[in-house]
Amino acid sequence: MKKLLLLLTFTIAASAAFSQRGTSYNNAQVKFCTELDSKQLPSDAGTVFYINPSGSWVYVWVGNDKALNTSGLKMDVYRKSGSDYSELVETKNYDITPTWEDTHFKYSFYKAGDYKVSVYNSEGTWIANGFVTIKMNDDTSNKKDNTDDKYNDPSSTFYYMNSKVQFCLDLDDNQLPVKPGTSYIISKKGSWIYVHIQNDKKLATSQLIVRVYKKKGKNYKELVATKYYDIKPEWEDTHFKYTFYKAGDYKVSISSKDDVWMNSGYVKISYK
Repeated sequence: MKKLLLLLTFTIAASAAFSQRGTSYNNAQVKFCTELDSKQLPSDAGTVFYINPSGSWVYVWVGNDKALNTSGLKMDVYRKSGSDYSELVETKNYDITPTWEDTHFKYSFYKAGDYKVSVYNSEGTWIANGFVTIKMNDDTSNKKDNTDDKYNDPSSTFYYMNSKVQFCLDLDDNQLPVKPGTSYIISKKGSWIYVHIQNDKKLATSQLIVRVYKKKGKNYKELVATKYYDIKPEWEDTHFKYTFYKAGDYKVSISSKDDVWMNSGYVKISYK
């Protein structure tokens, strides 16, 4: 499968000097369920749940393919507002044992809406995101929606629920990220990094809308740039170079041509 190297129209610095901290959470997942099996794994994982008017809880399960290697987890819960998950509902902190490969906890939802749950380790390294839709019950029973139609429909965010946005300095022979990271050091003149987006099926859009936000206070509310890039709908992944000029915490939010949100990536930029 051919992939296009998309170059941003920003001026790329002549030299790029970086340092990066690797991540060990490339295969981590966040899932939602109401029941766990004998091994404490989700037995009814889903993406849509109904709650009572007074609120109802759902298990949030976090798993990795190796030890989570942290003594605590931080969970940021965002509610969708407009086309992005920009409304911070609350932040929760949980103590865990570093040798655990997975864990779970109950979280109570009180309002209907689309939610994103972002999980970080105790040092602030991003582990994974989970997405769930909460609806109000029209009766007294718990139930889940069949989301197969949404999962296969590119006009729905759920089509991209298994996508991921990563940052790196190099790509392998298959044009996939080599040693993706979440923290980079740049020259004060500016330096670029690769931004890579990958889905578990076709991206199914002829254009990407890329919005770059800088963190101010607790939220990523400063819009730095909006860019548009043409791609082939049959591609499952693609990448482009982005030049950062200022230190700070950034969110890179990627949507389809129809402004259906795909996913976001988070990166910390520092000066050398």
